[in-house]
Amino acid sequence: MENKKKVAVVFTGGTISMTIDPDLGAAIPSLSGEEILSLATNINKVATIEGHNFDEIPSPHMTFEKLMELKQY
Repeated sequence: MENKKKVAVVFTGGTISMTIDPDLGAAIPSLSGEEILSLATNINKVATIEGHNFDEIPSPHMTFEKLMELKQY
């Protein structure tokens, strides 16, 4: 068995997690970290990926207070 690296990925929402909400007609953060990782085919061949969902907020909503929360996460 090969010894793969373990990588933690913390998801905060933002552009990468956005999909179009048909009712609003706008892009909103909606995909979880697991859903995003599932789109990265063969990633498990490179490393063991551990996803963590911190929040689902648009990038402009990443305040200093949120960054301090993320630091403690």
